[in-house]
Amino acid sequence: MMRRFLVWAFTAGLLAPGSAGAANSTLNQPLEVSLIQPQADHLYINLDDCGDDAELSMQWRLPASAAYKNTLGASDGSVFLSTSSTCDSENVPIESQMNIEPGTGASGSYVDYPPAGEELTVSKTGLSCAGGEEKDYYFCIKFTNVSEVTSIGVVYDVIYKGGSKFRFDVKAPAQPASVRVLPGDGNVRVRWENAASEDDRAGFTVFYRPANSGDAPREASATGGSATEKQITGLENDTEYEFWVRAYDNTKNYSAESEHVLGTPMPSDDFFEFYKKSGGGEQGGFCFVATAAYGSPGHALVAHLQAFRDRVLLSSAAGRDFVSAYYRYGPRWARAIRGSEFCRALVRIWLWPVAGAAWLWRHPAALLLGVLLLAAGIAGVRALRRRRRPGAGVVAAGLLLLCLLPASARAQVAEPEPRFQIQFRFSPYSPDIDSESGLSQKPFKTIFGSTEPLSEFQVDYALWRGFGVVSVGASFGFVQWVGKARVQGSSGIASPDTTVLNLLPLRLTAGYAFDVLARRFSVPLVPYAAAGLDYAIWWVLDGVGDVAEYQDAEDHSYKARGGIFGYHLSAGLKLLLDILDRDAADELYANVGIANSYLFAEFCASFIDNFGSGEHLNLGDATFVFGLALEF
Repeated sequence: MMRRFLVWAFTAGLLAPGSAGAANSTLNQPLEVSLIQPQADHLYINLDDCGDDAELSMQWRLPASAAYKNTLGASDGSVFLSTSSTCDSENVPIESQMNIEPGTGASGSYVDYPPAGEELTVSKTGLSCAGGEEKDYYFCIKFTNVSEVTSIGVVYDVIYKGGSKFRFDVKAPAQPASVRVLPGDGNVRVRWENAASEDDRAGFTVFYRPANSGDAPREASATGGSATEKQITGLENDTEYEFWVRAYDNTKNYSAESEHVLGTPMPSDDFFEFYKKSGGGEQGGFCFVATAAYGSPGHALVAHLQAFRDRVLLSSAAGRDFVSAYYRYGPRWARAIRGSEFCRALVRIWLWPVAGAAWLWRHPAALLLGVLLLAAGIAGVRALRRRRRPGAGVVAAGLLLLCLLPASARAQVAEPEPRFQIQFRFSPYSPDIDSESGLSQKPFKTIFGSTEPLSEFQVDYALWRGFGVVSVGASFGFVQWVGKARVQGSSGIASPDTTVLNLLPLRLTAGYAFDVLARRFSVPLVPYAAAGLDYAIWWVLDGVGDVAEYQDAEDHSYKARGGIFGYHLSAGLKLLLDILDRDAADELYANVGIANSYLFAEFCASFIDNFGSGEHLNLGDATFVFGLALEF
């Protein structure tokens, strides 16, 4: 039996006036028409909707801006399906010679068709559910009303008509072919081939259940008409499952079932599990808990942080969410630092400014006083500088001399010394994880096997310029390795499961650049060296995209994420590009403020292993870095 369906309001466009009839002039008046059906939510008729006949209903009314009203009624009303948006053609007749009462459908009131209690069916003649048709139709109503404009004595034949669009699609998509299953750990990947290219194919549904169980199948959807794979998670290892696939189109027509195939999930080791089973000592976790750092909850600094938590954070929804997350992960972080005095010392240093900011937040008067003192200090420094400025006569002479200089010289005199530098850094990176003592295998080489590009962004500030430049800076970067897990109990056989190692290195750097030759003698080469502290955040993903977890024989569980401290040393050579094209360099400075630009090559050795404390991932590497540096 055909379902009725709901179509939201559709307003017909204004129709051009028709040609004059034999007796009266003929004009067109558009109607607002919408399809109605309470229980449906789509603008189409599909195979599931089709029965012997299709049931349709509509609502219509005159728009508020209608020029002509239905004042006399009509007896020639008709309802039909048309392929024309203006309802000019009657492709599928439905009903004719309908009585339209005077005033019905007047502006602001809807009229249902057919009336309540009556049914309207669309004959299969011209609209066949068995014909495999895909076409847009308009459900139209039309009638003629005679209207007389007494003030000028003109009589019109007004043709009222309008329609609402819907999709008639009774063609099923093609059946997926060549279905196969790739078993993973608690999951499988179901793959198939699309038998044909179809414009309206919307996606696929994978059905699955334990083999030979007779259970009702579960479903998983893969959206997109070009999809060829769906991962099914939450399965039990060593249990055989049955899978099959059906395609569906935009009107929810389903293809025939594909062939049914079998697959059995099997346990595998992601990178972290493989590393731990090879003897790795890393346990994961971060080094950020105040109480563990200071050894007592009664410490004054810890008390300031607790007061900030109670009086500030817990007073807002965002703050409560932050506190909730802290209590979820805090105990694990605390355990990670209690046994390391070095780690506790670093956290104590970092918590001083945090605690200071928390105290100032709770004491706004002190914060205001500090701001006023800072402002007064800045004003005093500026006043001293103004006193040391040359007199008006010296300034005027300087300006006159500046006007007499050539343009290029003026630009060089006006250009201040750059203070900031940004770097875009790129390097091949392969961490020294396999160098950890006690490993029985090489987990990084086995799972990932190669380097990946590390991209970093660095900002430096010049503290001193004299015989060279002394600067400090900070950087962050990201690199990712993707490999295949290993089937448990095998001799290193790759699993279909993907495992991922992510690394986010954070660096604090102090450096020296010897730019004397470049500034004084236009030698475009600037050697430099740098050193600094590193903190690398890492996490591993398992075959279903979750953070990996390892459980040892004593049921201790370890999450594959954490942070590791270290340091780096580097030396390199920068090529000053400004000297190669001085005009372009001056234009770049005038337009965007970039004083100097460099290409650079650098050798960087990083040692990220918690300063050799042992039982941690070694995330350091020795590599060459290339990039672009801009000073402003």
